[in-house]
Amino acid sequence: MRESEQLKKVLLRSVEKIPKEKVCVPFSGGIDSALMAFLVSKKTDVQLYVCGSEGSHDPDAARSAAKMLNLPLKTIIITKKDVEEAVPMVAKIINSVKITDEMKKSILPPPHANPVSISFNLPLYFVAKNCKEKVMISSQGPDTMFGGYASHLRMSKEELQKELEKNTEDLILVGQKQHKAIGKYFNKKVLLPYTTKEILNFALDLDVEHKIKDGKRKAILVETAKQLGLPREIAEREKKSAQYGSGIMSLMKNVAKENRMGVGEWVKSL
Repeated sequence: MRESEQLKKVLLRSVEKIPKEKVCVPFSGGIDSALMAFLVSKKTDVQLYVCGSEGSHDPDAARSAAKMLNLPLKTIIITKKDVEEAVPMVAKIINSVKITDEMKKSILPPPHANPVSISFNLPLYFVAKNCKEKVMISSQGPDTMFGGYASHLRMSKEELQKELEKNTEDLILVGQKQHKAIGKYFNKKVLLPYTTKEILNFALDLDVEHKIKDGKRKAILVETAKQLGLPREIAEREKKSAQYGSGIMSLMKNVAKENRMGVGEWVKSL
């Protein structure tokens, strides 16, 4: 497939400037973080970190994927108390990011602190807080650019095209800035290789038939990952978004419930 070959080339170029020092990769065991860890590990030493509540999906998925990739993994178990303490801090960091008129239109993630933007950023927050490495490699981007959400399967071709274009714009305007602000809070540098200009342009120009194919999400990324040598079991693994796979959203709801509020009401009260 010509498009897959093109994506392979831009992905390899996206990691060329990764520094030659040991880096941290927040890792969930899904295709996005696994492919990025796999590519970066060919350039420099990698330490993987997964965060999740006791019994949540991501730690187990990360352990099996890390074993297949033969990369070291550290597990950060998140408790209700951790979330209760972290949410106000993440809200403060998000609200410190200067919001432009363009950013005000962002939906995913929203530019201001709310349950979506906070849960979107909490996994990175916990890894940044716990990792020793000064450079963090975020794997944000593919879900937004290549049709990774379950809702994308229910859209018409025209609806999906508009949705992905809007979400990709939001990621560029808001998501990157929020991730980098969290890294800066812990004196860490956050790099987002999936959001290089070359990959973003490729994704925006790519027809949606290569993104959702035969009912499968991120079809082109799955195919390209396998061509690059990522184990098929990881490449084809279905996975929830980090805030759900890690159990973080459930913990946020539990804290809100203890305060006799909905999660939106609790966040707004901070």
